[in-house]
Formats: sequence, structure tokens, C-alpha cells
Amino acid sequence: MPRDGSGNYTLPAGNPVVDGTAIETTWANPTMNDIAVQLNNVLTRDGLLGPTLPIKLVDGTAALPGLSFSSATGTGLYRTGTVLGFSWAGVSRMTLSSTGVLSVPGGFVGNLTGTATSTAATAISANGSINVDLTIPFMSTSSGTASMYSDFTVLYYNPSTNTLTCPNFAGIAASASQVVLSSFTANATHFPVMSLGSGNTALGVDTSGFSYNPSTNTLTATNIVGALTGNATSASTVAATALGTAANFSVSFLSAASGNVSVHSDTGLQYNPSTNLLTASISGNAGTATNVVGGTYTPTGTSGTGITLVNAIGVSQYMRVGSCVTVSGLLTILTNGIAGDAFFEVSLPVASNFTNNSQCCGSGLATGSSLASIPLRVIADTLNNRAQVMLTGPGASQTYSLSYIFTYTII
Repeated sequence: MPRDGSGNYTLPAGNPVVDGTAIETTWANPTMNDIAVQLNNVLTRDGLLGPTLPIKLVDGTAALPGLSFSSATGTGLYRTGTVLGFSWAGVSRMTLSSTGVLSVPGGFVGNLTGTATSTAATAISANGSINVDLTIPFMSTSSGTASMYSDFTVLYYNPSTNTLTCPNFAGIAASASQVVLSSFTANATHFPVMSLGSGNTALGVDTSGFSYNPSTNTLTATNIVGALTGNATSASTVAATALGTAANFSVSFLSAASGNVSVHSDTGLQYNPSTNLLTASISGNAGTATNVVGGTYTPTGTSGTGITLVNAIGVSQYMRVGSCVTVSGLLTILTNGIAGDAFFEVSLPVASNFTNNSQCCGSGLATGSSLASIPLRVIADTLNNRAQVMLTGPGASQTYSLSYIFTYTII
């Protein structure tokens, strides 16, 4: 007889038998055939007989799944409400809802194919050592359920070199310590990038007054303030700075009266802004020439043998004609009473490199506090390049007022 809806088997009619019942074919054969049919409808342990219709299991729970293993009764398949679950060691590890939503609390490892309808979060694994260009995914919208895309040909990232590659960027970079530059040699106008200062500031260019051509190495600007190095192709004006330094500077001159010409200088043409002295070789009629130089300066006295103190009285005068300079002035000195001749040195208004004493000659008169007068003579000091003033026997220590005049050659 067939099994009932609960799977219970009932023996055919005439069973069970009682003591004394005769074994007849009319009873035994139908009973044995019915039992054989039921035995052929079971699942065998050796797997020889399989089901021909769906197998029905109990729902079970995560702790005791309806389909489990003899060695792990807490691992298997279970059902609760509208959810199909998979448990391991009595703990639910994955569920599939009646609407097709797959939930894995521990996350996915490996490759997935298909379309994820919705995800609120994605597990990200750090990998900063792989030296490979990787595709960067991006979304079709900023929020909600949207498609994910990539464009490996132009947008990718290398985690080993920390390099993000994209041909064009738009917007404002909050902070950048380096930028990638490309070399340009084309004969075209380019515009240098400028900023308002340090820190996170905007970058800009000036297309109307500041440009550069890499082919001709030409930087063009309407106005330039500050020091420049190199050759200026064209400039109608330059910024000049007042200078009063006591030194000789080369005077610039041009190769032509107008136009874009070269600027030159010569060691024979110099100017000292401290003494207002222009130095140059003079040719032509000195009587009518305007290149005769004169002026005043405050000489510096240096004490020598027998002299303790040298002070200038006001300024001294000088006049230069060509390479000859004539100087006159007044000084006060204090002798120290040492017997014999005494001398001191006076600085020059225009520097000279003396090679012998005769390159500077002059005279003067020293009047002491006792109204005694002593003649002076002036020669060149070849060691210090100064005028050396000599007194003959000044005697006791006293203060002298000196007037002098000497002429020397600029060497």
C-alpha cells in the first residue's frame, strides 16, 4: 500500500497474520511485492538509489539546520520565515531572502560576476606595494543606486608610486607640493604660471603682458623690476637705483645711438658715486673739454713715526686733468716728541697704484703751537698707495696746523 501524506507505510490487507495462518500465495506474494516496491522507493546510504521527486526537509534553525552533516550537526542549510540560511558551527553565515537579496556578514573574498543592485558599503583591502596601473571605478550619479564605470585608457592609479594619471583635471587642488611638468620646445607663445604667495592659493596667467617662447628662449614682460641676468632683447626703460658706495663702477655705453643695440663697458671708463669722480683717458683740447674733473673729499690721515694723531680740517680740494690729480687742504697733527724726522699718510681722492716715490710730489708748511714753522715735503707711499707727508725734526710734543699741496699720477 502507498505511504500516507506523512510518509507512514501500512501493510496490505490480510496483515498482520496470526499464529496458525497458512502461508499461501494469495497472501504472501502481494505482501512481499508491496514491501519490495516501498524498499525501492527509499534513498540508500551507499548513494545507489536517488530521489525521483523533490526531497522535503524540516526548516531547522541556524543552530540545528534542516540539512546538516553527521560530523557537524550545526553546519548546513536552514529556513526561517522568508529567508534561506547557511550556518557554520551553529552560527548563521549567509542568508538569501525571498526577494533575492544575498547577505554575507563577513564580506566577500575573490571575484564576483553580475550586477550588484544595491550596496551601502564595500570592503576595501589596502595594497600599497603592487607596482601596476589599476583602474579607478566611478559612478553615474553622486548618490542612490547607480551604475559603476571605468576608463582604463585615461584614468588609473599606481599604488606603488602613488601616481594618479588623468589627462585633464578641473577644479581647485586644495594642496599640492609637486606637479608634473612637460618639456616644450615649440615656437609658440606660452604663459608662465603665477600665484599670490605661499600656501593654498589660486594660480593664474597674464595673457596680455607676460609670456615665454621656449623655441627662442624669449621672456616677454611689459615692465621688469629688480636685477636681471642675461641679455634683454628689447627695453625702452630700465629701473635705476641710487648708489653712494665709495668704489669705482664701470660706466655703460651703447654700440649705436638708437634701436636695439648691445650694452658695453670698459675698465678705462669708471665712476665713483661717493666722490662724484668720473675716470677716463682724455683726448683732444683739455682747455675746452668738459671732462676735466674737480671736487672735494675728506681725507683720512694715518699716524706714522713721530705722529700720534692726524685730523682733517674741513674738506680738501682736488682737480684731475687726465691721469694727473692735484690736491690741497688743511690738517692738524699731534707729534709725540720723538727726535728726528716724522711722517704720516693721507688718503687719495682717486685711487692709484704707485710704483715709485716720484709719482706723487708736493710741499707744505706746519705751524706749531709755539708759532715755529716746519717745511713739509710729500712723496708717494708705494706700500699703501697713499701720499706720505714728511716733517723734519718737529721736536717736542705739540699740535701743528698744516697746509699742503701735492700732485700725483693715477697708475
